[in-house]
Amino acid sequence: MKEKKDIVLEDLRYEVCDNGVPTGEVASLEHIIESCQELQRKEGKVERSSYSIHYATSRDESIRPWGHYVILLSKEYCKVKKIVVKPLQRLSYQYHKHRQEAWTIVQGVARVTLNGKNKDYQVGETALIGLGDKHRMSNPSNSEDMILIEVQTGTYFGEDDIFRIEDDYNRS
Repeated sequence: MKEKKDIVLEDLRYEVCDNGVPTGEVASLEHIIESCQELQRKEGKVERSSYSIHYATSRDESIRPWGHYVILLSKEYCKVKKIVVKPLQRLSYQYHKHRQEAWTIVQGVARVTLNGKNKDYQVGETALIGLGDKHRMSNPSNSEDMILIEVQTGTYFGEDDIFRIEDDYNRS
């Protein structure tokens, strides 16, 4: 798991991850980059590219390069998210060791890759992602956000249970 550091600027919380790429648009990006560079100087690092920046607009919302998600419910037995994928964007091709997922489409069309096979899901349809299944969701629309509700069940729901096989944003 990558080390994460928080930088607080202008009453906003910014999460900074090492060895990544920017994962969202941020107000005052120059100011944030300067702060990251200062942190790197203190740690003996000189390259700006060793940090990526994404921000959370609230405690339960996370902005990503492909869109964003909001955590609707987080319990020891499940996690439920509303996921919004921007037009022509897609998530990592990935798998999980500790959870399975069910994705119910509520707006748009979801193109789901499951173990190498693509299938389009319409509003009201649900894709079932089994434990260890290689999977990805994408939005084939060039104009409309795709929204789905994700229900995770299993034994662990941390973001470090994402094992990326392929990623458009060069995240590991």
